[in-house]
Amino acid sequence: MIFSVGLIYSKALLSISLGGFLLYALWLRRSTLLHEFRGFAKAWPYVGLTLVFVVYVLAGIHTADTDQWLKQVRIKLPFLLLPLSFYLIRSLTERQFKFMHAVIAGLSMISAVPVLWYYYQHKAELIAAIGHGQSIPTPIDHIHYSIILAYSSCVLLLLLADGCLAKSRLEHWLYSGLAAGVAVVLHILAVRSGLAIFYLGLAFVVVWYVYSSRQYVVGGIGLLLLLSAPYVMYKTVPSLHKKVSYMMYDIQQYRQGNGNNFSDSERLMSYTIAADLIRQQPLVGHGIGDLEPLMVAEHKARYGEKEKYIYPHNQYLYVLVGAGFLGFIFFFGGLLSPVVFMKPDPYIWLTYIAMLAAFMVENTLERAVSVAFFLVVLLYAVGRSRGCAVR
Repeated sequence: MIFSVGLIYSKALLSISLGGFLLYALWLRRSTLLHEFRGFAKAWPYVGLTLVFVVYVLAGIHTADTDQWLKQVRIKLPFLLLPLSFYLIRSLTERQFKFMHAVIAGLSMISAVPVLWYYYQHKAELIAAIGHGQSIPTPIDHIHYSIILAYSSCVLLLLLADGCLAKSRLEHWLYSGLAAGVAVVLHILAVRSGLAIFYLGLAFVVVWYVYSSRQYVVGGIGLLLLLSAPYVMYKTVPSLHKKVSYMMYDIQQYRQGNGNNFSDSERLMSYTIAADLIRQQPLVGHGIGDLEPLMVAEHKARYGEKEKYIYPHNQYLYVLVGAGFLGFIFFFGGLLSPVVFMKPDPYIWLTYIAMLAAFMVENTLERAVSVAFFLVVLLYAVGRSRGCAVR
């Protein structure tokens, strides 16, 4: 509960909840801690995740800006502590797993009520703002908020498809309505990262449902609806229509060389700069702490000065620039360890679909809220999947 509330409303509560997981785990295994630590070293689905933290520590050895490097190491600290915490807690019950996701989805919908009310009151003003690259105000950063909404809706639908969430017809309609409501909010916000994750996740849910139930006719209808839904929403949701129009205008400005103050153009510029920096230091990278001054200097040299400079808005490029191909291999090798060493599990796969899709357009794991969200929901899925069932 503390984690779910902190995720949307309070970074302080979020930090407290992460510490709470560790303290509870240590207390739970207090009489056998030494033995547990030895076991943890062999629990590859858990210990592999700690490589993300290790890569960031090592990628700062040759960095000049130690303050920025230490900041990023601190943000990655959950990758060291949370896998140990959830390993000590052991497997989670189906009830705990369902409760956590129902609470996150419920709080997401509750938090969206004032957002929708504000949108209703200032609709024309906000749609005009979207046409200039701005966003609808949300409780936390609109991109991370949309990612949470997208995952919440998809995981509820997956739980419903598995038949393990609702025990009565009333509960079924309640959770279905909650998933649909969160999806509607997501389209009104018109944040493309969240929408991409939502549709990729929804496609996975439909495919998994067809595979597990053999309901091919229902699945075929679902896929047809899925393919038509983006067009229908584009035509019927004004904010989404305006966002797409702005995106096309933004790309046009970039092609004409006038995109220095447009969001998509800035992303494309950051990708170009990042690609050149990777070629300069392909093996070990430039160091995590030195990314900012390097990006600023390169942007000034190529595109001129501006008020705000951005990192590569792509987690893959971010790791490659900072840690090189060597760091990239260990980073993603560790990050994907639950998929490699655990038996196939749809909830683990859904989490990775959301995470890896977000990486395409955001440096997602450079922000504390996103690190906490993805890591906790992943470890809940790993815990649900009956512990460390190594192949």
